[in-house]
Amino acid sequence: MLIVWKWLSFRDKHPLITPEYLQNKGFNNPTWNLAQTEDQLFDTFSVVEERPDGSRPSISPTARVVRTCINNKIGDTQNACFFFLEQLIEHFKNDNNQVFVFLHRSNGFSNHEVQAVLQVCKADKCFLFGGSRDYIYRNLLDDDGNFYSQSGPPLQLVANEPKKQVYQIYFERVWAYYQHEFYTKIFELKQDLLSYFYARFPGDEPWTNQELQRCLKQSELLYLRVHSFMNDTSHCLEPEEKQQLSYYGRENRKSYEFDDCFVNLAQKNKLEKEYETISKLLSSLFHEKSDFQGARPLRDWLRQIEKGFANLLGALKQAA
Repeated sequence: MLIVWKWLSFRDKHPLITPEYLQNKGFNNPTWNLAQTEDQLFDTFSVVEERPDGSRPSISPTARVVRTCINNKIGDTQNACFFFLEQLIEHFKNDNNQVFVFLHRSNGFSNHEVQAVLQVCKADKCFLFGGSRDYIYRNLLDDDGNFYSQSGPPLQLVANEPKKQVYQIYFERVWAYYQHEFYTKIFELKQDLLSYFYARFPGDEPWTNQELQRCLKQSELLYLRVHSFMNDTSHCLEPEEKQQLSYYGRENRKSYEFDDCFVNLAQKNKLEKEYETISKLLSSLFHEKSDFQGARPLRDWLRQIEKGFANLLGALKQAA
């Protein structure tokens, strides 16, 4: 697990990694050796079964958490910072392991970098996080740049920094969640969307997509979640709407964004096809201005939506 974040204890000893800092470290020098920069540009924590109180020590599992703090220029995968990140992933990736990469939005990362990490660096999964609203915050990280669980109070120490160890009971919880995060978020969106409409307008009366749009806008959070789900080619959310979605996430301590979801799923053709199918359907119903769809009973629309989500979720299960 590689986490690119605002690590406080890391930053206390090392500057933020920028192109200038890498140049000073001889990044472009032919003799550059990434392994020799451990504990300077990155460090690693072993995942161990030992508890915070020191009980039940055992042989450490092979899992590791890698820390680094990179200030990337958003949308630029040709700069030294991204090349360093690429090298770091390649350093830890091999045929016998899985590498999950977590990129902090506020450090200049977006789904553009997620796509490059997956396609160029061959990471297994790549997630965007930030704003203290993602699952990783409540179970591995605090708000201030440290290893702490926020499942308290009180805050629970989840790592032994002097020994460079992360306790397995906390690591496994986070790893298991992110193995299935996209499935969970899509399933929850499907359930909430269908429940919302079934509860309000059951029956056979015909509905146009304009009527569906007016109804959905009455629930701002659900409206924003549906539009975030549609892949980036539709550009469905304005910047202020994305900020509002982040605000809801902070209030509810939950990530609602899908900005990294489509990019991850697009790495597999079956998933990409099913995602685009349901995304285009939702866009035609809840975003497009035209009325070319005509009017149909609401239950027919909902059955079509349910089928699209079911096909995507089924493909996700097969790919797991």
